[in-house]
Amino acid sequence: MMSIWELLGLTPTLETNIIKRAYAQKLKIVHLEDDPAAFQLLREAYDQAIKEAKYIKEATEQEPSVSSKDTRIVHEIVKPFASLYEAGSITAAMESVRQSDVHVIADAFMKQVERIYENPAARTNTEVWKELLDDELGWQLSLKPIVSRRMLDFLTEHHHLPKTIWVVLNDYFLWTEQERELCEHYDERFVDYLFMEVNKAWELRYEFVVSAGIDLDRFIDFRAEAHHALIRDDLEYAGSCLAAAQELYQDDPDLLRLIGNYSIRAGYPAQALDAYNRLIEVYPADIDGFIHRGAISLQMGNLKQAFADYQYILTREPNHLQAMNGLARCYLGYDQLSEAKLLLEQTIEQHPFDLDSRIRLYEVNNRLAESIRQEVIASPQDAKLHMSLAQSYYDMEQYEACCEAIESIRRFIELDSEMYLLWGRALYQRDLAEVSLEVLNQAWTAAQSEGANGFDIFVTLGTVLLKLDQPADTIHYVSLALEMNPYAASALSLMAHARLKLEQWTEGIECADRAIEMEPAQWMHYSLRGLCHYELGNYREACEDHAVVVEHEYDFNQAWFRKGFCHLQMKEYDQAIQCFEEALAWEYDESVIYYYCAGTLCLKGDYEAALAATRKLQELNDSDGYVLEGDIYRMMGEEAKAKEVYMEGTEQFPDHLDITQMALYMMLKEGNPQEQKQVIDYMTRLAQDDGEYYHWVLLESIPYFLNMNMWRDVLIMAKAFMEWQGEEIEDDDAIKVWFYSGIAHYHLRLFQESIEDLERAYRMGYREEISIYLSAAYFKTGQLANALSYAEEACREEPDHTEYASYVQELRQQNKKSSWLGWFKKSTPVEISLPDKICLKHQAIGGVPKLHFIVQD
Repeated sequence: MMSIWELLGLTPTLETNIIKRAYAQKLKIVHLEDDPAAFQLLREAYDQAIKEAKYIKEATEQEPSVSSKDTRIVHEIVKPFASLYEAGSITAAMESVRQSDVHVIADAFMKQVERIYENPAARTNTEVWKELLDDELGWQLSLKPIVSRRMLDFLTEHHHLPKTIWVVLNDYFLWTEQERELCEHYDERFVDYLFMEVNKAWELRYEFVVSAGIDLDRFIDFRAEAHHALIRDDLEYAGSCLAAAQELYQDDPDLLRLIGNYSIRAGYPAQALDAYNRLIEVYPADIDGFIHRGAISLQMGNLKQAFADYQYILTREPNHLQAMNGLARCYLGYDQLSEAKLLLEQTIEQHPFDLDSRIRLYEVNNRLAESIRQEVIASPQDAKLHMSLAQSYYDMEQYEACCEAIESIRRFIELDSEMYLLWGRALYQRDLAEVSLEVLNQAWTAAQSEGANGFDIFVTLGTVLLKLDQPADTIHYVSLALEMNPYAASALSLMAHARLKLEQWTEGIECADRAIEMEPAQWMHYSLRGLCHYELGNYREACEDHAVVVEHEYDFNQAWFRKGFCHLQMKEYDQAIQCFEEALAWEYDESVIYYYCAGTLCLKGDYEAALAATRKLQELNDSDGYVLEGDIYRMMGEEAKAKEVYMEGTEQFPDHLDITQMALYMMLKEGNPQEQKQVIDYMTRLAQDDGEYYHWVLLESIPYFLNMNMWRDVLIMAKAFMEWQGEEIEDDDAIKVWFYSGIAHYHLRLFQESIEDLERAYRMGYREEISIYLSAAYFKTGQLANALSYAEEACREEPDHTEYASYVQELRQQNKKSSWLGWFKKSTPVEISLPDKICLKHQAIGGVPKLHFIVQD
């Protein structure tokens, strides 16, 4: 006799999730009505396995079982349709006419097109069309536009082609890139039809009717008209078209599918059932017929047929959403609530965002809970019933009621480890993590006294500790769990999450790799591995992992955003934009999406599209819209427009320091004296910040005040900057401040102080025009030798400066006179013209980003 583990297809395990999955897989193939004895044995094996798993002290090491199906892809070798071609027809035509006589060649080409179209087998064969287009015709640039027009003219009357052929033709003629030109020469409906045929994700197939020996064009017309009528919900017209198509040919799978769809919507379920039965007969490889027949059978109360259809689908596609959901509904019809519940749980595990399964599971749990409630009323002292009720409440996410149910058990018995565990989980779900931790520790104490291994307790402890931001402790408990069962995917995934939190990204990848090996269909493992790869800068690997995530969960907006971020890091801007737009379509934060779209488009160089995205941000009242728009205008060289945008943003968001800084930056660059009041107002705003903005405004205000001849303000700001920076001041900043302070002292006629400041800057390596100021300051104090030395250095630095040269000559003469007159005769003062403005020459306004866009996050 087979053991319970053999019946379930397992080796002994303590992980209940594995047992549940195995039972759910068996439910897909064991028929309740056809073999009730086998079903009963399977149910008993499941119950016993769950019971035993909780008391196995050490798990037997398991080798991961990997089930795989051998799949073969059958490639049909397409034989060339040689009879359709006259050997070298087009090439011969090209050789026999002058190069300029392209119309003759076009005529030859179109004759071949007509011959292909008239033969249904050739018309639907991509190799035939490719061979035609790959002829030497493709070398003639002057010929291509003419043939393109002739081809379009032909297609307006002869347009019954499969999607694959439309794609081949469009790849050659590039029609979808010429929408404006096409609309100028062709009916808009034809242009729309062409674009639809090229771009649609679906198609009505041709391969089943090309060899039927019927009027292909009439059949295709009726079938297409019926399809579009169903889209418009015009059931009457759809019915007439379907009937006309059916008179020509009855066994086309796509026609049968349309008939079934029409019959359901028109209220003829029996007719729909006939259509799907026939679809299964003529094309059993397509599970679509089984899906629809199962749904109709279930609706008509034929549980046996629905059960068989859904089980058949699941043998071919084990995680098919509609089949899993339908099979669960069959079990509900048989009043097997526990089996229905288990299948729905497995469905949700594979398809977490399927709302229908979640709603149905809630209904099942509610029915189970009501049934148990009635039993509890009849047996109020039965702890097992109370526990079952608590479990039902937990499954319905009624966590407070679950806690109350467990607490009621404490009135008449001591809780065991399983009860404490459920209680701890419910408390965790109520965001009472600290209390949950205490209860879980009690669960472990109870488990030790019971001789239980505590696997589930350790995993749950790890989950709670991760929520409490204690990843190191999480690793401790999950490690204990993995010692018992190293193949537990849930524990490996939790370990990967903890490693991610601790920035142990390589170890996180290793854990995620093992989890994926155990559960290759579970997208969450890929998400964790992708995040670890991202942190390591492995953007390609991170992108590939997130591609798996969105393939499983297409509406998972965060995964789309992360995938876009990876493309952005790899400078794959088009792909990044596509992902951001997908995230937006699935209701990701609009402000975030438009911000990243604007920045990405700007980096791509598409400034107009980037500006459009910034305006979307502004419509959302997001201040970043003004910052980025101004930045983009700066990059476009439109400084005046940039300033206007920054100023507008500053008015809208006076507390946003980025915008204030940029508005001030533009004003400082212009140096307009009439804006002095506004400049000082902005400086005052930025000075409220005790960080980078304060540093920037202090440093940039000094040369501004210098240009405005506000000498004492220069000294005040220079002193403030030196005191604020203290020992942390950078050499470049110190040089500039000493230089400007020296100039201010000079203009205040504090020449000795000027010399001291300027000499400091000079000793630190500053040379730009400092020599002439030092010379002037030394001259004012009567130190002619020093004045002459620095003046000569200024001339060497700027040999073409005539004023400096004249000044040096005067100093030399004055110096000679002083040598023989000594101190008995005073020298005549020598004047020199110093530049009024030095800020923009000596220090370009800086310290602001070229683009306020953070790529690395």
